Amino acid sequence: MKIRCWHSDSWVREDNMEICSSCGKELGKLVNKGNKSLSFSGTPKEASKPVESQQNLDNYVLQSNLEDNFSQKEKETISDIKRNEKADHLLPKKATIAAIVVIAIIAIVGGLFYYSYTQIHVSLDSVNLHSIVWTTFSWSTIFNLGLNYLTGNWLATAFELIDGVNLNLIFGLSNNGIFPVYIPDLKYDLYVNGAYVGEGKKDLGTTIYPGNPEPITISQNFKKSSLSPAVASIVNAGGVIELHVKGTAYFKLLGMTIPIPFESTRSISIIDEIKNRLNSEIQQNQQQQSSSLGTSIEQSLQNTFESIKNEITGIESNSLDLQPSKQTQGTGISLVVPYSTVSEGSTISISGRLTTFDGAGIPNVKVYIRDEDAGSGDDMITSLRTDSNGNFRYNWIAKSMDPFDTVVEIYAVFEGTQEFDSSRSNQFNLIVQEPVKFEPPPQIPSPPQTTFKQTSISLDIPYTSVKKGDFLSISGRLLDSDGKGVPGVTVYIKDEDAGSGDDEIAVLKTDSSGRFSVQWKAKSMDPFDSVVEIYAVFEGSSNFGNARSIQIDVHVN
Repeated sequence: MKIRCWHSDSWVREDNMEICSSCGKELGKLVNKGNKSLSFSGTPKEASKPVESQQNLDNYVLQSNLEDNFSQKEKETISDIKRNEKADHLLPKKATIAAIVVIAIIAIVGGLFYYSYTQIHVSLDSVNLHSIVWTTFSWSTIFNLGLNYLTGNWLATAFELIDGVNLNLIFGLSNNGIFPVYIPDLKYDLYVNGAYVGEGKKDLGTTIYPGNPEPITISQNFKKSSLSPAVASIVNAGGVIELHVKGTAYFKLLGMTIPIPFESTRSISIIDEIKNRLNSEIQQNQQQQSSSLGTSIEQSLQNTFESIKNEITGIESNSLDLQPSKQTQGTGISLVVPYSTVSEGSTISISGRLTTFDGAGIPNVKVYIRDEDAGSGDDMITSLRTDSNGNFRYNWIAKSMDPFDTVVEIYAVFEGTQEFDSSRSNQFNLIVQEPVKFEPPPQIPSPPQTTFKQTSISLDIPYTSVKKGDFLSISGRLLDSDGKGVPGVTVYIKDEDAGSGDDEIAVLKTDSSGRFSVQWKAKSMDPFDSVVEIYAVFEGSSNFGNARSIQIDVHVN
């Protein structure tokens, strides 16, 4: 605001400063006020600005300042409106981007969830006999048993003396996904030789981590009343119980409870246990009968029993043939699947060997190669017999076994005989891809040179759980792209060790057929890990490409 004096005359200097003509006071520089302009022209004497009073002049200056302030507020208001309009324009774009991000996150989480769901497997790996619950024996029951033996029904009579059967069910839980899975319980229905005998449930409360299979043992009691529908079939099968388990494992993932159906069948014979108990009871009751009965009555019973046996069977001995069968031998089965990814329609060679625990091959027995399929039952790939050395081989035309899954979970299983125990191999996950169609490049003549060939390497380890200090056979074969063995090259056996570099187990040379083997003294390779992740690798040469086998995890206890 300008400061005026009461004199009426003023003039303007060259620098726009207004000067009072009477007192020479500087009244302030003249400036433009909106559309109002204060200016003077002429000589200093002539450039005068009369005013009626000092109050009128001050009112004029005050009004000019008010107009300046009002104009500034209008500008600020307009600027705020423009900023708000710009923000309103950007808001829909931000909302669209946020929605896309949320949908992408949901899709990724859903994909990971579905993958984890398909990689959880539950199976009944084996069944062991724990015990048989018997009723009270007496000489009359033994005598009746002998009479029924003569007519071929002794086993049926023996089952009348059984109050129940206790079995140990060993379930295998595996998680090949990427998330740890918590399994609170298992529920399942039980079938014996095709007849429904009841249901079972086990509260587990265990967490299965990826890559760490968990064996679960459940003690299952079969009461006489529940076994009644299956007794006739067990007797007809010579004491063999074929146990079929069909149920659901409930697991929790990302806070949700998800059911996983499973279905498996295993067989077990209880005939030896029955014979052992009957032999023991016969001997005890014979001694008690001899001491409690008179000589004539005892002799009459023996003569009657002997006469009936001689008349029907002609057997001279008065003891039942209840000797246990020969003790079965433990077995191990190996499987080799040379590739982890193949094209649909291509032919791959699946091979393996069935041996006893001492390494001897088991000849001329049936082996099954299957695809594990949780819920709907395992798919049969083929069945075949071992050769004279226990080896088996099958050329399979690769195809997807499940409509929504390109991974074929291949394993081999031997279901056992009266002489040999059953066994199951490691599982190999084979990805079957759609065949790739392409036009072969034109052939360009080149000077003669050594042909370069790709290779594949297989690895065979018969057991996946050994004790520290045991010798474990590790073998395999290196083949070229024509299926011929690659001789005289170096193959490394290593333990995979993420982070600190893989540990070397052995350095081997292939023989004339490309085979290699070593007897490894089992030991833990890492201070905090009892699992040795074994694989074989060929690092290539000028004539052959490099190759790496599948990895087999061996637990060193």
